[in-house]
Amino acid sequence: MTIERESAKNIKENIEYINSLENAINYTFNDDDRSIIRFMILWTAYNRSYNMYSEKHLEPDRFKEYFKSIAGEYVSTNRECIIRDFKSTKPEERLSVKNMKNEKKKYLRNEEDLDLENLADIIYTIRCNLFHGDKRLSELSEKKIVGWAYELLLNIAKERYGI
Repeated sequence: MTIERESAKNIKENIEYINSLENAINYTFNDDDRSIIRFMILWTAYNRSYNMYSEKHLEPDRFKEYFKSIAGEYVSTNRECIIRDFKSTKPEERLSVKNMKNEKKKYLRNEEDLDLENLADIIYTIRCNLFHGDKRLSELSEKKIVGWAYELLLNIAKERYGI
């Protein structure tokens, strides 16, 4: 089986798993909490796919390479929506995400900031902050940015793999 077909199968199975949990998730959690659970489940499929796709040594580089290979068409046709939805994750308009370990910011202020490499960095930063415990999930805007990343990754996968 090719990497592309294996990735599609894996991501499709994880999306189906998310869908199968919907009743329990909807009963127990609010919209913002649900997006965190969904993001974590979907990320496991992305993680497997980018590890199969690339032999680069560092995980962030493997993700970036894979992301750039699958996201181009979706991003080019949804640029304004991606930026608008990113900004809407904070009442005062979000313009960046900050890596909580090294304090470096990744910006998404306008279309000039929206290239695939930068977008991959932003998503990976959100992932790292969440998975390494640096997201303050008591803050609504922190939940909303995870939800934004989930929706973006979900829509890219659906378009790319015809799910």
